[in-house]
Amino acid sequence: MKKKRTDYSRLRYEQELAAKERRAKKEGRPLKGPLTEEQGQENTRFFFLKGILLPNLSNILLNNLLFLLLCLPVITLFELTLVTGAVVFLAGAWLFTALLAPGMSALYHRAFEYTRRVPVSVRVPFLSFFAQNFKAAAGCGLLLGFLWLICGIYLFGGNGQDPTTTLIYYFVVLILLFLVSCYTVMVMAQVSQFDLPIKAILKNAVLLIPSCGWRGALFALLQMAYVLLLFSNLWLGLLLFFLGIPNLIILLAAHTLWPRLNKLLLKAP
Repeated sequence: MKKKRTDYSRLRYEQELAAKERRAKKEGRPLKGPLTEEQGQENTRFFFLKGILLPNLSNILLNNLLFLLLCLPVITLFELTLVTGAVVFLAGAWLFTALLAPGMSALYHRAFEYTRRVPVSVRVPFLSFFAQNFKAAAGCGLLLGFLWLICGIYLFGGNGQDPTTTLIYYFVVLILLFLVSCYTVMVMAQVSQFDLPIKAILKNAVLLIPSCGWRGALFALLQMAYVLLLFSNLWLGLLLFFLGIPNLIILLAAHTLWPRLNKLLLKAP
C-alpha cells in the first residue's frame, strides 16, 4: 500500500505526541490535556514559529550578520559597476561570488539543522561549515554568480526600443532571473546537505526545479524579489538584510523543501 504523504511539520508533531504518550504510560500517569484535532492543526500551524524560529532567533540573526559581511564586497562592486560602467568592478564582483556561495550554503546548512531539530551539541557552527565546505560551494558559486550578473546586466541595462518591445524585453529577463533563482535555491540546498560532486549537484538542481513544484517557485520568487529590492533601493535592502530577511527566507525554504530533498536524494545506493 502506498504511504500517505505527510508534511514534515505534521510528522514531527505526531512523533512528539507519541513520545509524550509513551512517557506518560511508562510513568503510570494520564497524558495531560489530550489534544483534539483542532488543537493538533493549530500546533502544526505554529510549528515553524514556536519550534524553529523563536528558539533559534539569536543564532539566526548572528548567522545572517556574518552572511551580510560576506555579501558586502559583491554588492559594493556591482554598485560601482552601475555607477562607473567599469568592467573591472564587474569582474571583481563575479570573483567574490566564490566567497558568497559558501556563506549561503552555511546559512542553508544551519537552517536545515534548525528545521530537522538537530541537537545543539552536534550542530556545525556557521564559520566551521563555511571553511569545511568552501571548495565545493565556491565552484558552484562562480557559475551561479555568472548567471546572476548576466541577468543583472540585462535587467539594469534597459532597452532603448519602443514600449511594447521594452515590455517584452523585461518580461523575458525576469523569467530568466526567476529560473536562475530557482536554480540557486536547489543548488545551495544540496551543497549544504550532501557530499556530492559538483557536476552531480548542478545536474540534480535542474531536475529538482520541476520536482519541487510550487514550493521551490515560492522561495525563488521571494529571493528574486529581495535581490531586486536590494539593487533598486540599496539602503532599504541593507536595512532588511541587517534585520535577517535573507536568512528568514532560507529558513522557510529549508523547512518546506526538506521532505522533498530527503525523499529524492537520501536514498540508499
